[in-house]
Amino acid sequence: MSIKSRISLVLIALFVLALGALKYVEHSVLIPQFEDLERDEAARDIARCRQAIDRELEHLDLQCREWASWESTQQFFRDLNGRFVAEHLSTFALQNSNLDLIAFLDWRGQTLWSRVVDPEGAAWSGPQCPFFGAGGELRTVMRTSLHGALGVVPTSAAPVMVALRPVNPVGRGASAGGALVMGRFLTDPEISRIAERTRVRLDLLPIEEMTPDRGLARLAAGLASLNIAFDEHEPAMLRVACTYPDAAGAPTFALLIDVPRALLARGQAALRFASVYMIVAAMALLACLWLALHRLVVSPVARLTNNVTLIAESHDLSRRINMRRGDELGILAREFDRMMHRLDAVHRRLRYTALHDPLTGLPNRAYIIDRLERCMERTRRRRDYIFGLLFIDLDGFKSVNDTHGHETGDRLLQAVAQRLRLILRASDLVGRDDNRAVARLGGDEFIILLEEIASIEDTQVVAERARSAMTEPIAVMGRLLQVGCSVGVVCSADYATADDMLRAADEAMYRVKLERRALAEANAAR
Repeated sequence: MSIKSRISLVLIALFVLALGALKYVEHSVLIPQFEDLERDEAARDIARCRQAIDRELEHLDLQCREWASWESTQQFFRDLNGRFVAEHLSTFALQNSNLDLIAFLDWRGQTLWSRVVDPEGAAWSGPQCPFFGAGGELRTVMRTSLHGALGVVPTSAAPVMVALRPVNPVGRGASAGGALVMGRFLTDPEISRIAERTRVRLDLLPIEEMTPDRGLARLAAGLASLNIAFDEHEPAMLRVACTYPDAAGAPTFALLIDVPRALLARGQAALRFASVYMIVAAMALLACLWLALHRLVVSPVARLTNNVTLIAESHDLSRRINMRRGDELGILAREFDRMMHRLDAVHRRLRYTALHDPLTGLPNRAYIIDRLERCMERTRRRRDYIFGLLFIDLDGFKSVNDTHGHETGDRLLQAVAQRLRLILRASDLVGRDDNRAVARLGGDEFIILLEEIASIEDTQVVAERARSAMTEPIAVMGRLLQVGCSVGVVCSADYATADDMLRAADEAMYRVKLERRALAEANAAR
């Protein structure tokens, strides 16, 4: 896998991990905090509702205290006069006083007079009231204390707020006295009126009525162990319940409110926006990071890799990266170029040494074999391509070497090599310099390769020039030495290998040497 792919996978993995971490923080930390804030706010809302009911009870208690302090009220306990009934206890008067029931009780708890208007509109007045009679639902207040009571009492009609205050307390010595009871039914309209102050939807019902068929089982289970419970199964509404005591202080009632989950919805919307923003920002950041890494790391590494691969495949040690950078990759590229320069120099020296004769500096047998093979390949592709090969062997070199020593022989070979070079340079028959070559096979044997000649006769011309050049004396170490040469000539033909062609040139040279020797012997016989 390439570095580019690895970096891309790492960046994608980082993005996925960051996205997972964001979602984990969102669902494990932030959303629960919003839910806690929502529950805290709902708890404050239901506390305000409870305080609102408490204030209504306080107002009712204040009203009861006020009535109990009137002299007319105390007089009514003595004589139950009709004038007081007409002025203060009519149904219209009770409605103006925001009362649903009022009762005058003696010290034994017996009803002296009462008026009740229940939520259905039914009214009772006089001493016989089902709410205060034997078995009446408001007897709880009477049993609590005739010296004062305040609270909510459950009834079959509706829960009722009740305030009880004594009139003509026992210390005044008056035989007539008792307790004044005032109340107001907590009907749905009344509950709604109270809830308007808190701006929530409020319900009040006995705890035993919180049944599963009304969808209140979760809240009832929560209130069994705590004073407040939350039902969060609805995504758009949070339902909260708390206990509310009756007049005796027992947790008889439950206050229920429905709070729209606006805070959570706004929090989730904000988190979604923040998540989208962070995802887009992360993608942009990763894109910038990828581009930066691509420019600073991936692209230079790819360039290094491509150049190294090309060098390995082409064996071209002269190729250079030429990366001008001041970082580690630039240092690596420069050091690689320096290494390749040294390797190229070493390779050139080795190649030169492998393909050239160390004594004369001429190409050697391996070099000429390579050139011959390329010429033979061209001959197979082109019918009109002609090249020639001259095999030169010095005559009389062995006697010079034996007479004057090996050093003189080596100097003679160097002089012969130089003279053969001059012959090719002066020739106008063989085209460019790179189309002709002089090589030393070894000992006193030399080769001249002529590429792309116009005709076969051109090789004979060059061969004759070589023979003529070798007939002239050669100055070596202060001596004039005389050597000759025999030249065998072959031209392009259907040879299987370069060695076969060299062998044919050698045989041609040998035939020339024999002919010259036979001619010399014939001349000597005359």
